[in-house]
Amino acid sequence: MYTFDGVSYENHIPGDFVLYRNTLFNQEVRTKHRLCHSLYSSPHCTCAVSIQSGQDVFLVDVCGKREFIDFLSCNDSVLKIHQIHDKLYKVTLPTGTTVDVALVEWPVRGAWQIDIDIYPSLLDVNNTQGLCGTLDGDRDNEFTRRDGCKDSVLLVYPDSFSESWKVNAGENLLALPIASLQRISTTLDQMCSCSTDENRCTFHTLTSCMTINKKLLQCIEALDKLQLSRKKRDASYLVSKNRMPKYLERERRQTTTTNKTREEAEIVCKLSFESAEPYKTCEEYVIDFSKSSYSNCITDVMMTGDNNITSIHVEAALQQCVTFVSVNWTLQQTNPVVTSNLQSLCPGNCSNHGLCTKGICTCDQGFGGSDCSFDALSPPEILDTFPSNICDKSTQLCSSIHFQGRYFLENIEKKCVINRMMIAHDETTSSATKFEQTLVEENLFQGSCLLPHVNAVTWVSKFTVNVTYDGQQFSEAVSLYIYQSECQQQQSVDSGYKFSLKEGFCFINNTCVKEGFVNTQNLCELCKPSDNKFDWSAQESCISTSNPVPTDTSVSSLVFIVIASALSGVFVISLIIVAIKCQTSHKKEELYEEESSNDYRRDWKRYFDKSDTSELYIPRAQRNSMKSSWSSEDQRYY
Repeated sequence: MYTFDGVSYENHIPGDFVLYRNTLFNQEVRTKHRLCHSLYSSPHCTCAVSIQSGQDVFLVDVCGKREFIDFLSCNDSVLKIHQIHDKLYKVTLPTGTTVDVALVEWPVRGAWQIDIDIYPSLLDVNNTQGLCGTLDGDRDNEFTRRDGCKDSVLLVYPDSFSESWKVNAGENLLALPIASLQRISTTLDQMCSCSTDENRCTFHTLTSCMTINKKLLQCIEALDKLQLSRKKRDASYLVSKNRMPKYLERERRQTTTTNKTREEAEIVCKLSFESAEPYKTCEEYVIDFSKSSYSNCITDVMMTGDNNITSIHVEAALQQCVTFVSVNWTLQQTNPVVTSNLQSLCPGNCSNHGLCTKGICTCDQGFGGSDCSFDALSPPEILDTFPSNICDKSTQLCSSIHFQGRYFLENIEKKCVINRMMIAHDETTSSATKFEQTLVEENLFQGSCLLPHVNAVTWVSKFTVNVTYDGQQFSEAVSLYIYQSECQQQQSVDSGYKFSLKEGFCFINNTCVKEGFVNTQNLCELCKPSDNKFDWSAQESCISTSNPVPTDTSVSSLVFIVIASALSGVFVISLIIVAIKCQTSHKKEELYEEESSNDYRRDWKRYFDKSDTSELYIPRAQRNSMKSSWSSEDQRYY
């Protein structure tokens, strides 16, 4: 591990730790450490990281068999998560601090670990705590414990310092209600930019010089709030919606351990790093390029005796290099070719199973993923639907199905084969209708597909989904039921779910209707469950009047009445017009006499005949214009 001020040390204590905390701006990063492999006594690796700002929490967890990459909460919507590729995430906090989270496999396939790099901002200076130390330019206080005591920075294993930053029981983000966290508005003020088109407000205090043209992760709950009106949630609802991974122990795998001396480890790591041409370029052109990955490589090879671990550290070093280049404006201007070459590096050099073009791997047949390291001949393993296998249209859109499993790969064609079945209220079913949709890889461990015809008129919809890469091999089927909790209640049964109508409701045309509600299309119909729970019932008090058949006599009388009424109306209107004309003519004569005799002099004399007047003369026409355009309520604010 390396602190912000460049002190190297080792922490091989299992548990949850505060890696970084900004005491002023309400943000922190926590990690979970465990043995890298069950048959190794050392080293310990990071298998989970949570990043928190205000009431936003993003979690990457590969500790158990069910890996998890997603928001736990996004109530403040200030964390920006960019997926650089399927094994690398860049998290930007509102202060401008960035956290790179990389997924690595070691010592065997499927044994996932996490590599973390934190790049502090100016707002972190003198405000940091935790295992990353105190960012103030003073190396001597890097091992400051939680209680303020300081350990010597010469220690390779400062265990007292590390132990002090273990997460206390009352600090566990997975156990605390999200609503108990401070909102970001208690720490930061919003900065708004106003324009004629739209006004934008943000809690971000810095504008990044980096342009990240990568996928921006969206929080599902945040999108639901925008797309579907919901009732306000209370704190208990927020807690129940926290999506936590299930921890399961991995199967033991046989491996051998042989420690190496420091000299042997240095030879192995030096050979591996020097054989990577881009690393040499980074050393030559990138100022203050960190040696932390090289140092970590030596330590890990000494502990494990495994030469294969070197590739992890080389890749970590190159990713650090790319990050430094992206913010080094001077290098970009003076050495554009070097900059372009470094920014066009492909992850893992496409694992020697593909062609690298401008940072993107085109994988060989049978391989997939951002680095072409995955077997694409086998379908993904679907563990479960997410967050459950029922969807409530009363509170959610239910427009897509989300999976948990492994692995949902980039750079490869993939699709969902969907069978939709409509279930009636009497539990009879329609024949299944088959559809195909594109599978969207949200990350390595989560995928989704759009669901067709979710608004079909039916009691309950059941979707059964298989996933395939090649159209030949399919994953096991998973099912999703769509219902409406407003008027339907569900019960688990052996075959899936059973749904029944709640008391006081009808279910008409795919809509929940409360008892007594009147049909807006026919006011003589209403919801009356005692008569019919699934269609409108007639109102007994509502009597429809019929129109009588007209006779010849009635028609003649009606014509006479209409003609007489029309003639009377014309006569009355004529009298009114004559009266108005006479009155208008009389007024014009009076006005002409008045204006001719006075010739506006009356107004003039009122202001100028009196020598003691302090009023200004304003011509009548101008005063009338002013009266029409001014009012006592007109005010201007600057």
